[in-house]
Amino acid sequence: MKKRMLLAVLVALFGFVLIACKPAEPTVPTEPTVPTEPTDPTTPTLTAITFSGISSTIQDIEFEAVFNVLDGITATGNDGINYTSQIT
Repeated sequence: MKKRMLLAVLVALFGFVLIACKPAEPTVPTEPTVPTEPTDPTTPTLTAITFSGISSTIQDIEFEAVFNVLDGITATGNDGINYTSQIT
């Protein structure tokens, strides 16, 4: 009885494997498309901001002097835009 059950399971498993291994259908080639021209030149994206003027500001501070931390500091993005006014 166990042998027949095992044989039935193996035959069913073999059948599932054969069905799953069906060869793929050949793909139908499509017509070539006409290349399009770019409509808008790509603009650089902002990925980094460089701060300058930091070292000179730190060196010129006198003891107990009132100062603004942002004096003399500029921020420029790698996209060429000045971001100094947006520093908080």
